[in-house]
Amino acid sequence: MVNLTDSSGEIIVSNLDDWYRIVLADGSELGFGDAYPSKQNVDRTLIKIVPAGQGLVFRYQRTDGGDRLSQGWPIGDKGWLRGKHVKPDGTEVVKNLSLSWEPTKLALYESNDNYGFVAQQLPGNRVALYAYDRHGSVLGLAVTPDKTVIGYASKYATSLDVSFVKTGSHFKGHF
Repeated sequence: MVNLTDSSGEIIVSNLDDWYRIVLADGSELGFGDAYPSKQNVDRTLIKIVPAGQGLVFRYQRTDGGDRLSQGWPIGDKGWLRGKHVKPDGTEVVKNLSLSWEPTKLALYESNDNYGFVAQQLPGNRVALYAYDRHGSVLGLAVTPDKTVIGYASKYATSLDVSFVKTGSHFKGHF
């Protein structure tokens, strides 16, 4: 079983202190968007494409809501992503990344009832990222003109071509 690798060629792992920026080819990142109304009264926030350095950081999880340590992300297996955003006042927002229902937009949720992602390794330590929808189907991901990310079904669905850039590790005793 071969695991996905980050931008440095290291295995993407599920450790609590291994956080990654998800960076597009132009250097922009997945970031915190606006609150997204829900018919199900679920607290969710849209994902937006934001300039470099302004995005969220994400942690891979082998299971939805799971904190099992040192698990790699096998190529082609389902995985989950937990995102963290630091607000201007210094407080953190931690939510889980998933597609919404209809329309299928990439959003952050409070719950651990998410659909997950699947990925393939690309040359140059890049990753082809696809998302599962509520029916268990794999959808392509596309960026819209308003910089949101949508999931779409197609015989020729394309992935979001990204790099997982490790942000660093927990600095115990250094500060």
